[in-house]
Amino acid sequence: MSVLIYLCPQHRPKYARLSERAVLSQSPKTLILGHPEDNSFENVFDDGNAMETEYRLGHEGPSINFDDVAVTAIAKRVLAEASQRPQWAQTNVDTSRCNHRSLFSDDDGTDQESPSASLASNNKENVPPAVLAPSPSPPSPPLPPPSTPDVDNPTSTQWPSYTQLIYHQTNSGLDLGLSRQHYEVKLVVRRAINIITERVIFEDAFPSPANREVWIHCALVDAIKYVGEMSQGIARNRYQRLHARVIEESQYVSELSTMIKPRVPLLRNQIKSSAVNNAAKCYDLQNVGTDKIAGLLKDLKYIYPLSQNGTVQGYKPYENEAIVSTVREFVSHHSAIETSLHALKMLKPSVIALAATAVAAAIDEWRTGHRIVAPFTANIYDDIYNNHTALLAKIQAINEHGYSSLLRRLYYAALISRNSMSISPNTDSTLLDVANMPVDVED
Repeated sequence: MSVLIYLCPQHRPKYARLSERAVLSQSPKTLILGHPEDNSFENVFDDGNAMETEYRLGHEGPSINFDDVAVTAIAKRVLAEASQRPQWAQTNVDTSRCNHRSLFSDDDGTDQESPSASLASNNKENVPPAVLAPSPSPPSPPLPPPSTPDVDNPTSTQWPSYTQLIYHQTNSGLDLGLSRQHYEVKLVVRRAINIITERVIFEDAFPSPANREVWIHCALVDAIKYVGEMSQGIARNRYQRLHARVIEESQYVSELSTMIKPRVPLLRNQIKSSAVNNAAKCYDLQNVGTDKIAGLLKDLKYIYPLSQNGTVQGYKPYENEAIVSTVREFVSHHSAIETSLHALKMLKPSVIALAATAVAAAIDEWRTGHRIVAPFTANIYDDIYNNHTALLAKIQAINEHGYSSLLRRLYYAALISRNSMSISPNTDSTLLDVANMPVDVED
């Protein structure tokens, strides 16, 4: 008995499953592999025995001779495998699933019929889980643009618009101008300027840079407090925000100070201008020689008044006409200083020392016989100012009552009389007609 089995042409590859079409031949011990219409096959089982080589139907494939038992077993096995193909070998596969699976997608072991399923199940407990590196977090979204701050909310983190400084273009670049600033800033800066002016006049006319910075910061804080206490309602909250910015931002204080710092030398130059005119008139600097000018500066002769015969009155220091007139003119331009002095009923030693230093600077400009204008700065006249302050302190230490009397006399001479220090009595006016003065008419 022979078994004849045909393979379709499209299933020719080696080890592929056999075609479902199988034909048993009548020739004993012969197994024909191939397709009835295909004569291009060679006998892959040919062992070189020509006697066993034969063809069926003239165009059948090569044959192999087996005994009956072997042929029957092979035929049954082939037919059984052809009718019971495993799940993974089925041809009817869902194409929608295949389109989403890779070539080796069954290697994960999830398919029980997959060749790698058993291997994956056996090694599942032995293989440690893969450690995945954490994916980088996405970048933070950009911050939203700053919103318009609540100008009347003192707890807002944004500085309100009225605290901003306004710059303007000048020939030397951008600059701050007090008149261009917001109303709240102008009030605070003007009050701070008044505070600085009082400290320069009453404490130190030539402060060091460090002291000046401290003065300005304290003046701004005090000015905000002063203006805020005078305000009501919403306006008071605005000065609270302005106060918070001054406390928190040193750069903001530095910018504000640019509108205050120039006031200090400006204040000194103002009193020096008065001293130049008063010294030239009192000492006749334009007509005296250089020796007399040097004599005025020697031993502080310029601070003493002269008697009618030209002798120095050493018991009246700082009562010279040039110093008194300079104090009078300077105080008349600063009502706040005048008010403070009126409350004291005496002149402050710092005011006297500043006026005396200004007079010394005015005389020194005529040292060569011609006036040469020099800046009234701390690096030149700071020592002279401190010398006058020390001299007044010495007078106080030696003669307390004489010192107090001196300050009161200077106060009355500069602020009360509004006239010269020495007033000569003159009751012999030729124009006076006392006899013909009118009298009141009785009712």
